[in-house]
Amino acid sequence: MDLERHQLLGLIEDYKLAVAKAVGLLNAKSEKEKGFQYARPENTHSSEKYLDDSKENSYMFHGIGCFVTMKELRVDFDFGHERRCDGLDPWFVFDFLESNKSIRDKYPLLLSDTHVRSLLQELAEDGLAVKDAFSSSERTYYLTSDIHNANPVTWKPYWPDDIDMLD
Repeated sequence: MDLERHQLLGLIEDYKLAVAKAVGLLNAKSEKEKGFQYARPENTHSSEKYLDDSKENSYMFHGIGCFVTMKELRVDFDFGHERRCDGLDPWFVFDFLESNKSIRDKYPLLLSDTHVRSLLQELAEDGLAVKDAFSSSERTYYLTSDIHNANPVTWKPYWPDDIDMLD
């Protein structure tokens, strides 16, 4: 079981790096195209769904999250408390493993989303992770070391002037 937990912790680090890269691309697009996330008549690029001019990185917003396909990886994640993106939804972590061959090859002992969920629960029982740290999601885990991070990976959307958003 220790080897499986070690692999899970490695997978989590790879997942968090991929999310950080995806959020970096979202933030860069947000700075360049204020309000790109809204489908509006004057936002002619809203249907293109690309994060860069090379069209190598695409995105799709869903519910409270985003699915990003990059040249080398694809990753799905939710926007959590104050748009932080370091939460660990067991299904998204397992989907990241299954969707990326290079990642899947690194962690052969992680066999199912149920297995990942069980191992995350063990981390929570041992105090290395916390479930439901914030009220925004009842299935999301956070590594204990990430909860008090003063600068978590966060999406920073820039709102168009005519959209009134509460922050």
